[in-house]
Amino acid sequence: MSRPEPPPVQSEPPDPRPVETRGRRERFLASARDVGCQVVECTPAVLSEEIAAVVVQEGAADLLSWGSDSGIDATVFEVLERRGIKVIDPGDGATGSGSSMPRAAAASVGLTGSLAGLADAGTLVLASGPGRSQWASLLPPVHLAVLDEDDLHDSLEGWLAAGGRSWIEDQSSVLLITGPSRTADIEMTLTVGVHGPKRVVVFLVGD
Repeated sequence: MSRPEPPPVQSEPPDPRPVETRGRRERFLASARDVGCQVVECTPAVLSEEIAAVVVQEGAADLLSWGSDSGIDATVFEVLERRGIKVIDPGDGATGSGSSMPRAAAASVGLTGSLAGLADAGTLVLASGPGRSQWASLLPPVHLAVLDEDDLHDSLEGWLAAGGRSWIEDQSSVLLITGPSRTADIEMTLTVGVHGPKRVVVFLVGD
């Protein structure tokens, strides 16, 4: 009596991205999670809903954000406003405007883009400038950062060699963010969220 043929094994479709790109992405994911970041992998089509879901989960009524001209897709702001979330744009540069400080300081979630992601350390590179206030990444206890997969680099040196040096020369300041804020200044006890966000969520966007 012959045995029935087993069903064919469904193989995963091949990843169309170059091997180097896939490796860099996997290293960034591992490094970012090792330093305490939450990483949400998504496509451009679902980015807005993924961001809104985290903001709603945090119970935030206000969102401190980079401006709509900073490179963040305008759809993100539209979806947030439909959810009843007020988007606060504190202004340009490192400090924003003095009149917006009280509202900015009260926001529980901040949203920024990212110039680059560094795979060796899971680091985000941010620069201040028009529509990119540092407040959004430093004041709220939760920092949401959008990072395009095409902006991943192996290391800081790799990013500088690929054109990052010109960004540094043109900006008043550049931030390197590696996970949530942490310090062990007091009795060598590690404390998270003292000098900045206690939670960092990276939305890694790719096709």
